[in-house]
Amino acid sequence: MAEMQGGSFTISNGGVYGSLMSSPILNPPQSGILGMHKIQDRPMAIGGQVVIRPMMYLALSTITVSLTAKAL
Repeated sequence: MAEMQGGSFTISNGGVYGSLMSSPILNPPQSGILGMHKIQDRPMAIGGQVVIRPMMYLALSTITVSLTAKAL
């Protein structure tokens, strides 16, 4: 955990474990964390046709207290 000390934002890659969706938990003193998940082929409507495209869920967690305190 030494590499996380003093950081302000974390990027978490749960996709390497096959995670499709989760809610990342902040570790103090981070003010935000972005969770990236498994890339999976999904059907999409493009130009009136159904096509298969790689897609990934992203989850962003932030501490609003640190964001609003900066604004004041």
